[in-house]
Amino acid sequence: MLRQALGITIVNGMGMPMKGIALLMDVVKKDPKNLKANMSLGTFAIKSGQFDKAITRFNNIIAIKPTPDAYFYLATAYESLGKNADAIDAYLKSKKLAANPKLSKFIDDKVLELKSKN
Repeated sequence: MLRQALGITIVNGMGMPMKGIALLMDVVKKDPKNLKANMSLGTFAIKSGQFDKAITRFNNIIAIKPTPDAYFYLATAYESLGKNADAIDAYLKSKKLAANPKLSKFIDDKVLELKSKN
């Protein structure tokens, strides 16, 4: 838990992202089902434009415990790669799990936008 928190802190605020990512990778190596470490690695992958890695991370998280956040970030990664059908599917799963009116409106708008690109 300490290595995980330290890794997230280092990536986010200390200007040494690779050191923090290495700590998080160590956490995941020892505990592959660590949701928080996997989520952090997935979001860092999106931030750094490594969308394929992010997709793998979020699919792994979803296999363990499907959450609206994991589906939302998965959709974001798919969208960034132009995989609109996969993005729409993931956005709709996020919407269903979240059951949040504000998020639902955002997702509805996003789905319409993606469908218009096809």
